[in-house]
Amino acid sequence: MTEDKTPPEGGNTARARAEHLLALYPDLTEEELSELIGLFRRKLAAIDQALIASDDILAPNYQRLKTEHLSKLTPRDILHACIVAAGIVGPVVAFVYFYS
Repeated sequence: MTEDKTPPEGGNTARARAEHLLALYPDLTEEELSELIGLFRRKLAAIDQALIASDDILAPNYQRLKTEHLSKLTPRDILHACIVAAGIVGPVVAFVYFYS
């Protein structure tokens, strides 16, 4: 049996596309996997992600995708952490330096 890779009717929303790709996960091409990861990281609102995660049919695939791709630290995440740390530590060091 071959799987239908066409999105469902009305599948023009990001959530519908994510649900469609997630239903096929892990049997996705590299382009589809990249699109799915991009949808979860940049396009889907938190409520959409929560609705997908709570779907009984999609939940196992969502958990697997989350474990394998979404929960890992990326260089961008590390950069953001460094910027926040510098924003906190910098003023404290400046305050101590100038007022001690």
